[in-house]
Amino acid sequence: DLTKAKEEKEDLQEKFENLLEMGTHKNLDTEFHNKIWAEEQRKLWEAQKLIIDQRRTIEGLEEGVCQLISHNISLQSSRGRAEAAFEEAKQMLFEECNIILSNGSTSNPNYEEVD
Repeated sequence: DLTKAKEEKEDLQEKFENLLEMGTHKNLDTEFHNKIWAEEQRKLWEAQKLIIDQRRTIEGLEEGVCQLISHNISLQSSRGRAEAAFEEAKQMLFEECNIILSNGSTSNPNYEEVD
């Protein structure tokens, strides 16, 4: 009976060690998978941050484009008013001073006096 008890004890000890080893392997395996998951999660967060940054950049660019369009419209309106004023001045010079301005550049027009 003592020999049988000793064998059972050794058998149980071996089973316990096997279970302990399996648990250790499972823990190591779980730890390995957790590290992989954490790394992939970090990559995902970085990608999401990049997407957010790109959206902010796009929004800023869209705002800049809208401002440029508004400025362009304003410049076109100013140019239209300047051209109208130039035409009015040209007409007045002709009517009052008999000076004809060419349709060239508004900044440096050619002119001739008419008798």
